[in-house]
Amino acid sequence: MMIRKIIKYTAIILATIAGLLLLLITAVTLIIYHNEDKIYQYAIDAINEQQKGLTEIGRINISPVKNFPYVSIGLHDVKFYEDKNKSSSPIYEIGHLYAGFDLLEILRGNYTVKKIKVEDGYLKLVMLEDGTLNILNAKNDDTDKDDDEGGSPINFNLKSIQIKNFNIEETNLQSDKFIALHINKVKASFKRGSEYMLISFNSDLVLDQYRSGKTVYFKEKAFKLKTSLEYYKQQELLNISKGNLVVEQGSLDLTGSIDFKNDIDLDLNLFGKKKNFDLFISFAPEEIHRSLSRFKNKGDIYFKGKIAGPVLHQNPSIDIELGCENTFFFHKDNSKAIKDLTFNGRFHTGKDNTPETSEFVLSNLYGVPESGMFKGTFRVVNFVNPVVSFDFHADVDVANFKSFYDADWFEDGGGKIKVDISI
Repeated sequence: MMIRKIIKYTAIILATIAGLLLLLITAVTLIIYHNEDKIYQYAIDAINEQQKGLTEIGRINISPVKNFPYVSIGLHDVKFYEDKNKSSSPIYEIGHLYAGFDLLEILRGNYTVKKIKVEDGYLKLVMLEDGTLNILNAKNDDTDKDDDEGGSPINFNLKSIQIKNFNIEETNLQSDKFIALHINKVKASFKRGSEYMLISFNSDLVLDQYRSGKTVYFKEKAFKLKTSLEYYKQQELLNISKGNLVVEQGSLDLTGSIDFKNDIDLDLNLFGKKKNFDLFISFAPEEIHRSLSRFKNKGDIYFKGKIAGPVLHQNPSIDIELGCENTFFFHKDNSKAIKDLTFNGRFHTGKDNTPETSEFVLSNLYGVPESGMFKGTFRVVNFVNPVVSFDFHADVDVANFKSFYDADWFEDGGGKIKVDISI
């Protein structure tokens, strides 16, 4: 009898608690939906009042239950113009933007964003010739305001950000650089300390184009980046304690730092070791990529690179070392092979960090085809008006050479080719 009473009273208590929670959620839902138009207009007015540009929002929806205890506010068809006259196309458009607020904080009168999710859209950044950024110019409002009025009514204490299907372009009119990036998916989580913030970052991206002057360095390169970061607020310093960069089939470890206070000063280190040439093939131009894909390969491959210097108004220094030992290439179609391939290479951007001062050197090149051998060195200076020099020596069988390289342009014949060239 006593046990039945305990069960009965427990059920009553749980039912009462559930009823109170349901009543609370229902009440909050009614309050929010009843004031949805007011919240919408309040948010738009508050945003536009504090900026030169103009923000437009197609529609808004509020969901206080779906992600409880977070209240989710969805903004759809968001556009941001450079000025309130809409004299040019939007700097950015966002199809869907979701902001998560803590319900308890809202009830206390604190509108603090904890989560952000962005889906579909674009952002077009322009670094102007005077060194300013178009979006920052449009976001700032130089009109005098009473300091006692306070800042934005909405604060940020983010725990996570998600971005899907988003394009970013930056045109730098100072240094004549252009970068276009497509975000398939980005997810970042944050944990704050008193003087720093820990960040976990995971991304799936496509570098559509990176151009400096008239030289296109990368085009349509798919890559994934996974890192653990620490951001130090006072120093404005981002430290990359651990990172991994996957470019198509190649993989590199990444460490270093980014100093935002000093013109986005980079100090990045890349390192990779592989048992095949996937690492090199991934970074190669499309024409070379297609040519090398005809071969199987295996060996001891290494890649070591450093990117250093400010990038806000100039090009950084890039210094890359690469090489291989005990490597062979095997043609997939005709089984012809090159064995014992060895070389050392280095690329660096020179004293001015421009295509004109860049240099690539391939040294200690050595390989053994099925019949014969080849060796040499190769050097290219100035990637705008290239100056090429090389020293090459070979003694190879004609038939093997034609089969291995698919040299249809080479006339039929036999015997050997002996080459000694120095330029």
